[in-house]
Formats: sequence, structure tokens, C-alpha cells
Amino acid sequence: IDCFQKVIVLERDDDDVFAERNLARCYFMQDKDDECEKYIDLVIKKKPSHKDSYIHYMKGVILVDKKSYAEATEHYKESIRIKETRRAVFGLGRCYAMQDKFIFAILFYEKSLEIGREDAANTLVNLAACYKKKDNPDMEKAIRLCDEALDEQDNYERAIYVKMATLRELNRLEEAIECIDDFEKMTGKQIKDREILREKVRIYDRLGEGYSIKFLENS
Repeated sequence: IDCFQKVIVLERDDDDVFAERNLARCYFMQDKDDECEKYIDLVIKKKPSHKDSYIHYMKGVILVDKKSYAEATEHYKESIRIKETRRAVFGLGRCYAMQDKFIFAILFYEKSLEIGREDAANTLVNLAACYKKKDNPDMEKAIRLCDEALDEQDNYERAIYVKMATLRELNRLEEAIECIDDFEKMTGKQIKDREILREKVRIYDRLGEGYSIKFLENS
């Protein structure tokens, strides 16, 4: 970082954004959003014609953290226009999901899986949530996507949470309980995630008093 800051002082070409771009990347990797955004904005201001997909990707990530989803969407789009990457396509899908634009989110999540399978379990669960929440929801598709996510990463608790919640909404309560029991047997660990445990309590409450007692005995 010190080296790049010295380069900025020594730079004579107003269009040279080498140091600013690399400082933005350094701060981004350290999760220092304010410092990162400062240098991103300098790059964009000094050289608007500069085509750097990663600059706009980083800006999109920071704006999502600030809940500025509409503005983040534009930066993800620009990142993709310059160079289509899985991370930017996934980020755009997430941006649309945050704005409850689930049809668009589904399109870009699916596209990100076509580009690459890194972090596939997370993408599949995000897709499941979109199919569950969209107009005319496809609950069976959501369940299948959760199962695919567990095939990718068998200890992924978020997949269990979304699957349980979906089964509960379908009133398939015993299946919902079975899916968490099977998960615990397969992984050999007891789930501690509070959201999953709250979901389990809701299901046991709906199943009736006998099941609630069973839950308390097993907790």
C-alpha cells in the first residue's frame, strides 16, 4: 500500500490510474470499504474511459453492503459488459434478489452456474430461495435445488434451512423434521444454527403437543 501511495505522488500523467486501481484492490481484500471506494472513485473520475471489470465489480459489492441496490446493479452490469465473470454475474443476481426481482435473479444465478461451479452450493440455495419467493412459486423446484446444494456440499446448513422452510409451507411437516434428522445422522453433528432451530420449533408446534415434548427431550 505504501509503495502504491508513493507512486500516486510521483505520477505525472493525469490519466495514469495504475496506483489507484491497485490500492483499491488492496483495500478490497482487507474489507476496508471506505478506503477501497475512495480509490475506485478516483479511477473512474481520472479516467472515465478506463475499462476495468474488477473496478466496477468491487464498487457493486460495496454498494450492496450499503444497501444501494439500484446503483450496485449498474456497476455489476458495467463489469459484465467489460468482461463477463462468474462473480459479477452472481453479484447481479444477488442484487436483483435483494430488490425482490426474483425472475431476473434466477436468470443471473443460473447464468453464473453455467460460467463456473465455484461456490455452487451457495448459488443453488439462493436459486431455491428465489423459486420459493417468486410470483407463482415453484416449491418442488426449490426443494430439488436444496438437494443439489447438499450434493455439492453435504454439510451446508443453509440448504437444510431453506428446504425445511419450504416443506413447512407445503405442510409436509414430518418430511421437514426427517430432513434435519437425516442431515445430523449423515454429518455426525448436531445443528446449532438458531434459524434452523427456530424453524424446527415452528414445525414441532404445528405437529402438536406430542412432537413438542419430543423436541424438548431431544434438545
